Amino acid sequence: MSNELHTMPLKCERLLSSRRASSMRLDEFGAYMRLLCFAWLEGGSLPADMSEVREALGRDVDDATWERIKSRVVERMFREENGRLVNETEAAIYQETREACERRAAHGRAGAAQRWRNARALPEHCPTNANGMASKAKAKAIIPPPPPLPGGGGSVEAEKPPPETTKPPDPPPKRPRPDGPAAVHDREVPEFLAATTFASDTIAALFRDWLAERRQRRQYATARACREAMAKLSGYPPAVQETALRDSIANGWQGIFPDRTRPGGGAGPPKPIQHLAPTEAHKKALAEHMAKPQRF
Repeated sequence: MSNELHTMPLKCERLLSSRRASSMRLDEFGAYMRLLCFAWLEGGSLPADMSEVREALGRDVDDATWERIKSRVVERMFREENGRLVNETEAAIYQETREACERRAAHGRAGAAQRWRNARALPEHCPTNANGMASKAKAKAIIPPPPPLPGGGGSVEAEKPPPETTKPPDPPPKRPRPDGPAAVHDREVPEFLAATTFASDTIAALFRDWLAERRQRRQYATARACREAMAKLSGYPPAVQETALRDSIANGWQGIFPDRTRPGGGAGPPKPIQHLAPTEAHKKALAEHMAKPQRF
């Protein structure tokens, strides 16, 4: 029997509360659900031929498993009726679902018929040919050409001046976009370096390297930042300036700290906490800093 109901309602609470279903093993419960699905597609029942039932479970079911499923699932959950295996619960749900579908279909057909009866244009009022009636057609008026001007100068229409064409105003010029930080760095830093005199060539080379490192890390500088850095360095001896620049380059610092640098290198006073390097001394300093009460 063909079946047009492809969706099977599953009443989970009723299924799981059944003693027979709850006592099944995992593979037995899976076989039970598979047989219910095949029965639903067959109109709510299965053929009573056990070879067809076993084939519905799959070809990988061995003889021992089939005998166990046959005795604990097929014989307990289905009954034979008119040459078919019927599960009473599924048969009742199938009948309810089919009747509900038929009621909805009948209701839809009645509504469609009512809409057709109330429609302004019924199918019989819509002929396929829409030929115009000759009595309703209006003849187009023939407009004669304009008369020529006296003296053979052409027609009045030809002597009319051409219509004036107004040119739309030009759009306002676009305002140039301001330069980004990278463009400002590339423009102002070379100008500053060209106009600045350093204490030595070594300091000048280190200062350029420090700015190049900032440019590579996208920590762009301006002429004002360069002047502030030079103001810091100018108050210290050249040895301190070199050490401060080397420290900033080696640690990737954005600033220069000559006040915290010893001449000739070596560990000077503690750096600001945000500029600590991953060394044991700095890790210890960071731990001591975090142990202190913090103010927020």
